[in-house]
Amino acid sequence: EYAEKRPPLRIKGVTLFRDRDELYKRVNKRTRQMFQQGLIPEVISILARGYHADLLPFESLAYKEALQFLRREISFDDAVFRAQQGTRNYAKRQLTWLRTLPYSVNVDISGKSFEENEKMVLKALL
Repeated sequence: EYAEKRPPLRIKGVTLFRDRDELYKRVNKRTRQMFQQGLIPEVISILARGYHADLLPFESLAYKEALQFLRREISFDDAVFRAQQGTRNYAKRQLTWLRTLPYSVNVDISGKSFEENEKMVLKALL
C-alpha cells in the first residue's frame, strides 16, 4: 500500500564526455605517467610481500602489463603501449554504456575550462 502512494523517484545523472582524440591523448599520457611514476616498483613491492602474481587484481589494467614486463615477456614500451590500448578500450566501453542510461544527461567537456564545465554540469542537473 505504501509503495503505491510514493511518488516515483526522479534520478538524474550527468555523463561527462570529451572528444575521442582528446580523451585518448589524456589516457595515453596518464597511463605513461603511471609507469614512469612507480608502477613497476609498486608491483615488485606487492610481490615481495608474498602476494602471488596469479591473483585477480594482477589482471587489471596496467598491472597485467607490468607483470609481463617484469617476467621479461614484453619490453617496457610494449607494456606501456598495451596498457594504453586496454585503457582506451575500457574508456570507450564505459562511454558507450553511460550514454544509454535513460536518466543521464550527456555533457561534452571537450576543450573547456573547469569553470565552463562546472556551469554546464549544474545547468544539466537543474
